[in-house]
Amino acid sequence: GGPPGGQMRLRIQVSGEVVDTVSVADDGAILGRSLDAQVRDDHPSASRKHCRIAPGPPGTAAFALHDLESTHGTLVDGVKLDEGASAPLLHGTTFRLGTSTRLFTVLLREDEDELAAAPDR
Repeated sequence: GGPPGGQMRLRIQVSGEVVDTVSVADDGAILGRSLDAQVRDDHPSASRKHCRIAPGPPGTAAFALHDLESTHGTLVDGVKLDEGASAPLLHGTTFRLGTSTRLFTVLLREDEDELAAAPDR
């Protein structure tokens, strides 16, 4: 049941305030400043096609983040990826594009029950 696709959502925060939550298709998404990007970040340090979320290889995390040789790099859980490198995306993983103020947090559907059970503080 449920809507098609959309196993992953990204919660977007600026200065600790949640400003948006976006769904990511199961086949992934391009993130960046480009109008073609499925998830946009207009910050000047974000490249037009900055990074890509894609399904992870079998036996690994469900999704991985691939830096698309961005100018200012991609930080995953506060650690800068090497140019063109990738990192697994788990529930709760955070990342940001360049020096953008937008902090993305990965929300995976299988953990939604836990989220619903946890009181919102």
